[in-house]
Amino acid sequence: MITYKNAGFAVMALCLSIIMGLCTGIVSAENIFFPHAKSGLYDASGFIDITLPPYEADKTGKTDVTAVLQKACSDNNKWTTIYLPNGTYLVSNTIRISEICLTTPTQFNCAVWAPIVQGQSRAGTVIRLAPGSFTSATSPKPVLYSGDGVAQIFKRGIHNLTVLIGANNPGANGVRWFSNNFGLMSDVGFLSEDNAANIGVDLAGGEQGPCGMRDIYVKGFSIGCKSDALNSVTILNLTVENARQYGVLNSNNPLYIDNLVCVNASVGVSNAGSLMLINAQLTGGTAAKSAIENTGLLFARDVRAGGYQKALTTTGRAGPSGLAFAEYSSNQISQFPSPARSMGLPCKNMPDIPWEQDTTKWGNVWANIGGLGGNRKSDSASLQSLIDNPNITSICVPFGKLLDINGDILVRGNIQRIVGTGGSFIGKGRLIITSDLAQPVIKLERLDGLEIVNQSNKSVVIESYAGNITSTGAGDLFMCDVGRDFLFDNPNERIWAWQFNAEGSWCTDSQALCPDGSVHTNLQVNNVKTLRIVGWKDEGNAYSMTLVKGVVEILGFMNYPGLQTAGQTEFFVRDGGQFSLACETQISFNGNEYKNLVSETRNGVTKILTSSTSGTGFDLPLYTGYDSTIVAGAVRVLPAAKAAAPAGGRNIRVFAARGALTISWGSGFAPDRLDIVDVMGRIVAFRNAFDGRAGTINGLAAGAYRIVVSGKSPPRAVSAVVVE
Repeated sequence: MITYKNAGFAVMALCLSIIMGLCTGIVSAENIFFPHAKSGLYDASGFIDITLPPYEADKTGKTDVTAVLQKACSDNNKWTTIYLPNGTYLVSNTIRISEICLTTPTQFNCAVWAPIVQGQSRAGTVIRLAPGSFTSATSPKPVLYSGDGVAQIFKRGIHNLTVLIGANNPGANGVRWFSNNFGLMSDVGFLSEDNAANIGVDLAGGEQGPCGMRDIYVKGFSIGCKSDALNSVTILNLTVENARQYGVLNSNNPLYIDNLVCVNASVGVSNAGSLMLINAQLTGGTAAKSAIENTGLLFARDVRAGGYQKALTTTGRAGPSGLAFAEYSSNQISQFPSPARSMGLPCKNMPDIPWEQDTTKWGNVWANIGGLGGNRKSDSASLQSLIDNPNITSICVPFGKLLDINGDILVRGNIQRIVGTGGSFIGKGRLIITSDLAQPVIKLERLDGLEIVNQSNKSVVIESYAGNITSTGAGDLFMCDVGRDFLFDNPNERIWAWQFNAEGSWCTDSQALCPDGSVHTNLQVNNVKTLRIVGWKDEGNAYSMTLVKGVVEILGFMNYPGLQTAGQTEFFVRDGGQFSLACETQISFNGNEYKNLVSETRNGVTKILTSSTSGTGFDLPLYTGYDSTIVAGAVRVLPAAKAAAPAGGRNIRVFAARGALTISWGSGFAPDRLDIVDVMGRIVAFRNAFDGRAGTINGLAAGAYRIVVSGKSPPRAVSAVVVE
């Protein structure tokens, strides 16, 4: 039980518990921990518990622990994991997880490595800035700082904690979040006790990105999230409340947001850079302003606003009127007949895999496998033996362990999680995920080195992984913060990816042609049911993607060309491919941008879109190359419909009109309720009172919906319809 010195903080703590999903008598399902088994400074899991010797940080919130936390970060400037158990950690200055990285004439002046900061839970682990610590609004400072400078700051991580800004800190920013190629901040909250702090998440400055953020909550700042840097940042699930100026302010760099909730911001989103925004709810704003103000390159889809004058004000191509719209892009282009809008493949969030709470079910390579410096030749066999132990569900690869794997490792049995706390793999072996898994979902995270080969028909989650990934399985695949080369080849597989960094090893660092004369591609899609990528950064001299067969939608793409790319092509779409690309940009310091943007073949005819024929140079707000009637299993991309759409069953029919749906039914059936459900599964309207044999629901935004009918029989869905 944490004791607070003042009533105001106690109230804030109560609010924090409510916001984060806690209440008296209920234990949070989020409880991240590793078994303790001390071995010198590092325990057997390779993480550093900040409350244990030699640091012994106070977690009651009564003692300033700034110096202790800073020393722990400075002492362990590798990919270690600094662990903060539930409690309140009082600080009065910035905690620098790593230093600024600058260039000298001969070298970088910084270490590219830094520790991961890991809390036990977002609600329970609180880093609190003492009141009156950062009082200068003109010289703001962050509570947490993960780096800045040139793009050599890799694999930063902040997870499962909350930064709480005490009162009278108008110059306080929650975090200066910075990482390159790989890096993820997840399940983190930023709150201001007096709703008077400066910026919640500061993404500004230097050669920021690419990096990712997932499940972020910000409340009580002047600006919820500010971005003004060079490379891309991808965000999945961002909530901003009570932003006095902007919920999201993007001044420069490519910013990709999948699912934004913004409440009570003067302006929800302001964009002068390159912004991809899908599924946004912006409410409680200023009546004289728009929810989104745009002067840059914009692609936005499924936007709803309330309390503002309208949803979007934009320069260039005219924007929609009203408080909701299905889709807007700064420009759209196709080479063959194709819908003038994106595919709209459905989003499916990554499955939540419970953290193993039974310490006896953790396997630890510190204790079980020698690793380099130990019995090196036995690493493959020993790891396989650990996986095959029926009592083990979770395996940790700790700091200090480089496992030499030169044979294929079969991931099977009861294993549901393999996680690194600083360790990694070397060797020529592969991690093969099989279908012989007892659990419906398995997750591999915070590792690198080996190729992952997914052959499973179960759901697979891969997060914060640096290594090649090949997938031929039939199950759902989810990836976040992953990178190298990718190959997908199963017509039944559905794939969702965020913060996708295709920066392959190529054949050499300077050529796109391999020794056998073939052309290297960073993403090879031989066949797939659906592939949805949000936030893809590509780098090098190879082709970005070759799509042979399947349905692929890319939402946010930044290309960082190599030295020999002027004659190369970014995207190849073969005759069997269906393709949609939104918000594409290129950033080059050497003038070697890809001149050929998309090579598409349809019915034996090939056309190449170039930077000189695109109408927007090297940038593509929206490119569509798919048939308007494509069907991918249960996923159907529907053209705008004016005629009635049959609903089927019990003589129920649905008539779509502008902004409205009229549902009618035959005699002998009286529905109790009609729910209108959007593509995200949300009930956006309902009606439970009817006269006669028809009902009309008005005020619907343009988009695709399904109708769920409840009557004397169990509720059932009626086929999808489209409202203009």
